[in-house]
Amino acid sequence: RLAPLTQSGSDVLVRQALGARADREFCAACHAVTGGNPYLLRELTETLAHEGIRPTATSAALVRELVPDAVAGSVVVRMARLPAPATALATAVAVLGSDVSLREAAALAELQQPEAARAADTLAAVAILEPELPLNFVHPLVRAAIYGGLQAGERAVWHARAARVLGAAGVSSERVAAQLLRAEPEGDAWAVARLRAAAADAMGHADPNAAIAYLRR
Repeated sequence: RLAPLTQSGSDVLVRQALGARADREFCAACHAVTGGNPYLLRELTETLAHEGIRPTATSAALVRELVPDAVAGSVVVRMARLPAPATALATAVAVLGSDVSLREAAALAELQQPEAARAADTLAAVAILEPELPLNFVHPLVRAAIYGGLQAGERAVWHARAARVLGAAGVSSERVAAQLLRAEPEGDAWAVARLRAAAADAMGHADPNAAIAYLRR
């Protein structure tokens, strides 16, 4: 697996795209917000060029503001070109969070594991997921773009389903409860029992604030 670009490597890409005289502080800001990820750097520099922003020290503050929009626009385009299983798997991973097992993501996306594995390979090929297990996005901003593309009602439904999937998988009660906190309240006895169990577990390792949140829910 390739490591992220170093600062000097990132500087090369930025100066190729925006001019050889790009300021050092500006280049440092580009590297910091993208983590040296070449895909994100490319999207950022294309957006900066399109907006006509000069690569000077005074423009460094604008870099952080533009990265989310640059990545979101690119992700939307990439996702629109993908087959339905890949889109479903990406959404499932966005809802479940980080270090997601293929089995959990497949269950939530309602895919068979071989189909989910192919979808994961497709997502890795277009720089959305990392090309290894467990499943993670190439950058938190990519996850944010996919998750943010869901409407509030859609997100609630996905989180409710995720809670059931994780509950059936036997994961920790608090991981299930984290999904229930984002789901629509339905007066469901199963959800109540899971939230109470999570509160008890939270108190068991001295986290009263989490316990309160679960019990309020």
